[in-house]
Amino acid sequence: MIQSKGFSVSAIGLGLVSVTLAQNFAQMGNISSARGVILLGLPGTLALSAASLLFCAIALRYNLFSAQTWTGRLVSAAFLVWFGVELAGTVLQAQAVCRQQFSSNALIGLLPLLVLLSWRMENHAINYTARILWWVLLVGGIACLLGLGGRMHWQRLFGPEPASLWAAGLPQLRLYPEYFALPLLCTKGKEHSGALLPFWCFGIQAGYTLALELVLGRMRSPEYTGIELLRAWGMGYFSRLDALLVLFWLATALFRLCFLICCLRLLWREGLGFRPVKTEKEGTA
Repeated sequence: MIQSKGFSVSAIGLGLVSVTLAQNFAQMGNISSARGVILLGLPGTLALSAASLLFCAIALRYNLFSAQTWTGRLVSAAFLVWFGVELAGTVLQAQAVCRQQFSSNALIGLLPLLVLLSWRMENHAINYTARILWWVLLVGGIACLLGLGGRMHWQRLFGPEPASLWAAGLPQLRLYPEYFALPLLCTKGKEHSGALLPFWCFGIQAGYTLALELVLGRMRSPEYTGIELLRAWGMGYFSRLDALLVLFWLATALFRLCFLICCLRLLWREGLGFRPVKTEKEGTA
């Protein structure tokens, strides 16, 4: 069987892009302006990237994810809980989207099978699936831009602003376990590239907020959320392309579920040392 040691940076980044898009869909009215997100979010993103790189260097230097030391086991146990929380949050996000957009509880019935398959899935399968889904996102992104292009107006960026950028509050910069588990997750030698993942999330957040403001202006009513950007799509061919675009996102959310389960398996086996016992037949195969 082909085995790949570690996940590609693009596979790790795809899951982060998925959860960042979900945050953008759910953001309420009175959000920070695009100018505030870019100017105030960039320093925080730079700090996150530097912290990721520093922790990565420390983890590699002291072998923090090794099951051979108590320190390694404690660190791995902490990350096991953190990844578990992220898994639960992703399940809730995907289920909420299924209920709101498709009036379906199919995810609940699919979840046990998804867990079983993901626990046995090899790293190379995750990397291959990520490459396919990146193309799906690219097609969806291009279609979205084509449909929104005629509705974007630069003058909407220069509407009434608060007296200070700080008045609207700081943009949301979430911490994800992937930022700091790079020595365990990344293909060897790609950890430095993985430290740039905070900029991937920042780019998605800034780009989405900019497009939202160009199309709809500053949303000040709490009755509207970021999903209104997809509903504003229109080229005369489809009336509800937003459902198709949300379906594309749902595919990436299911990928993130599989990826997080693989991360839990990796921590369980490599970080905590609970490897499956091979039978004599398996050892000689």
